[in-house]
Amino acid sequence: MAAYWHILLPYRISFQDEPEMQQAFDKKFGEGFIFEKIHEYEVEAPPLSDGYVMKFQRREKNYYLDPALLAKEFKPYYQYLTSEFKALYENKEDRGFYSSLFDEKVFPDFLRRFEELPFEDFTKSYIEVLEKMNGNYFIHFDGLAPMYVYEGYPLPSDSNSEMKVVSLLNSYEKMNVIGEETAAFFRFGDHLKEKGAEQFKIARYVFVAGY
Repeated sequence: MAAYWHILLPYRISFQDEPEMQQAFDKKFGEGFIFEKIHEYEVEAPPLSDGYVMKFQRREKNYYLDPALLAKEFKPYYQYLTSEFKALYENKEDRGFYSSLFDEKVFPDFLRRFEELPFEDFTKSYIEVLEKMNGNYFIHFDGLAPMYVYEGYPLPSDSNSEMKVVSLLNSYEKMNVIGEETAAFFRFGDHLKEKGAEQFKIARYVFVAGY
C-alpha cells in the first residue's frame, strides 16, 4: 500500500444530492463553502452478460470554498502550520516526524518563493506554478473520492462525492509504517484544527486522510 498521511484543506466539493449527504456536508463544511450549481448527468453501468447497459440519472451539488476567505487566510495559515510544526517537533528527539520541513537547505528558499507568489484563489495557473516551483516538496494538489482514500475521508463513503484538496503536509513514511509518526501526525492535525481555529476560519475545514 503506497499511501501516506496528509493534512488537507478542501476547496471544491461535490456530492450526490441526498439529504444525508447534505447534512454531513453542512456539519463539516457548510459555513465557509459557497453553493455553485447543481449538475445533472447520466452514468452507465458495466454491460450485462447479454450486452444490455443500464443507465442512471445522477444529480450532484457543487460547492467551493469562499475565495475571499482563501485570499485572506491561505498563505498566513500555511505559515502558521509550518511555524507550529517546527516549534513542536524540530528540537524534539522522539518527535516521530521525519519531514523535509526540517531541511534548512531546501525549505526556507521554498517558503520565500511561496510567500512571493501572488495568490487570490486556487486557479489553474496558480496551481501549475506552485506545483512546478523549484524546491516544492511540500505543497501539492489532489482530487479525492472515497474509493481512493484508505482512512479519513470526511463525507459518507456509501454515496458519490469527490473533492479537490491541497495537501499542506504529508508524512515522511507510508501509512502506519512508523506508529509514532502516525500518532504524531494525528495529534498535530488536531492541534491545527483546535488551536488554529482561534486565528483562522479555514482551520475548521482541515482534515487528516491517508491515500
